[in-house]
Amino acid sequence: MATHRVEYAALQTSAIELGLTPCATQLAETDAQRRCEAVWMLGRMRSPAIVPALRHALKDRDVEVRREVVWALARIGDDVALAALHEALGDRDREVRGMAAEAIEIIRRKSAARRQEATAT
Repeated sequence: MATHRVEYAALQTSAIELGLTPCATQLAETDAQRRCEAVWMLGRMRSPAIVPALRHALKDRDVEVRREVVWALARIGDDVALAALHEALGDRDREVRGMAAEAIEIIRRKSAARRQEATAT
């Protein structure tokens, strides 16, 4: 339990700094479902500021939390999130790896479309 609290200290701090105290409280839960809910809420915020902490959460002992982190990173979709998704390609769970690969491809396509649109104007 102490290890769990230490693992999420960075994520909690980032959530609090963003004014997301309820999420931060849930991240301290020993219940994986509560941690999943917190990560989901953070992903909906689409804030690049939370990416370093989400990157740390990719190491959660619960596969469902790691899957939720991949979803959150995909929603954020910036270069730092993309780097974290590349890390998730090495996850021990096949679904986490697959989700990360799919997210990376989607982000790359969107980025290419934005670049193409910018050069067309």
